[in-house]
Amino acid sequence: MIYAPVLIPTLCRADHFIRCLESLKKNTWAKYTEVYVAVDYPAKESHWDGYKRILEYLSCDCTDFANLHIIKRPYNYGGAANMVALRDYVLKKHDRFIRTDDDCEFSANFLEYMDYCLEKYEDDDNVIGVAGYSYPIDWNISNNYNAFKNNYVFPMWGTGFWRKKFYKVYEDIVTGCIPEYVSRHLIKKREMTLARYLDCLDGTFNYGKENLVVQFSDVACGCYMQLFNKYIISPTLSKVRNHGFDGTGIYCDNIGLNSKKRICADNYNYSEQQIDEAETITLSVAEQFDVELNRKRLNRFDSRKFKKIINSVVRFQLKKVIIKFIGIEKYKIMRKM
Repeated sequence: MIYAPVLIPTLCRADHFIRCLESLKKNTWAKYTEVYVAVDYPAKESHWDGYKRILEYLSCDCTDFANLHIIKRPYNYGGAANMVALRDYVLKKHDRFIRTDDDCEFSANFLEYMDYCLEKYEDDDNVIGVAGYSYPIDWNISNNYNAFKNNYVFPMWGTGFWRKKFYKVYEDIVTGCIPEYVSRHLIKKREMTLARYLDCLDGTFNYGKENLVVQFSDVACGCYMQLFNKYIISPTLSKVRNHGFDGTGIYCDNIGLNSKKRICADNYNYSEQQIDEAETITLSVAEQFDVELNRKRLNRFDSRKFKKIINSVVRFQLKKVIIKFIGIEKYKIMRKM
């Protein structure tokens, strides 16, 4: 068995980070696992208190893991660059990794689950990653299984990759694989989740600074999976709880809960999501199930307003008309201006 290292970038969210690491310590396989923490340097005065608390916490002896590596940045890298630098550093020594944000809390069998999946699907070219997080959906999966092959959504809250596959997907996405593919093929809405279909429409020809889809993100990876029939392994019951929707993060909004609204991705209380409480796991992965029914259930949870759908379709058609007259290369230049 190869034990994947865990990568955690952080800066000043001390309460989140401490909860994250403490939950990993409780994992039955923590003693086999190396953990790499990259502490970014404060960019403003409000960062210092949390930053100092994290360093103080990390200064204590930690024998719960096989090794705890602490990297302190000499200046502020920023959230994305801190993670990228940490990832590239770790991949010089390891052939796989588990990445997470510092606001995640984990089940006690999270590491065991991740390592089993990373071993089982290493040679399956159609599986490009392993997710520890799963949306709070009543997946239509038999009770005989505790995980399934998923190409509906690609969450990045506790996600495992193999080095070789990661760099292949990364290169495909950042070199424009998605927009080039979408511009030359008919995107079939019925074969995609609604959210990823609209992401493809919105990001198809965005070659400028606001290009969100072709960046390496959960959105980009989700589009990539659905366009090219790739999969990740996901648990039927999440092994990760996210506490980052409190306004402290870079990418997650502060979700205001409203009990009068239908529960959906935009107002769900992720910090209270039920997660797997078992200490160990016997992995059983479903590969055959009602794909369309599960897609409908996800679409209902991760829904989009009708106005958003119409705007995305209209903008997409307008881009196609513009490109037909001026050409795609001129359009790329125009988007970068």
